[in-house]
Amino acid sequence: MTHRDTTMLSGLLADSLVYIHSSGVIDNKTSFLKDIASGRIIYLFILTEKVTASIDGNYAWIYGRANVRFKLATMTGNIDQYISFVEVYQHKRYQWQLVLCHNARIESNAPYFNNSVPQVIPGEVPSIY
Repeated sequence: MTHRDTTMLSGLLADSLVYIHSSGVIDNKTSFLKDIASGRIIYLFILTEKVTASIDGNYAWIYGRANVRFKLATMTGNIDQYISFVEVYQHKRYQWQLVLCHNARIESNAPYFNNSVPQVIPGEVPSIY
């Protein structure tokens, strides 16, 4: 997603993809790839943490938290969010494909918000990039 390689991404996404953004906007595979290809949304980085993965047969799910920085074509400046996410994958056509992604913004006043976790400071790029 951060490299905007929609050809590669297309193979990693199931045709039945449901992608729920932290804003509540719901995309399918076609609309999600179109938004990335057109630059409507540009993911600058995604730093995951506390990720847990499980596999059961042809399905796998991953959940955790992430620091995300992105831009929207309709707005100026970057948007920084600390989110929780869950992703569900299906093993199909000899590879794992994302069938569901649901993101939720974690507000700083949430009782489980972890102040000891380093958050990305707006306007800064993490040292790994």
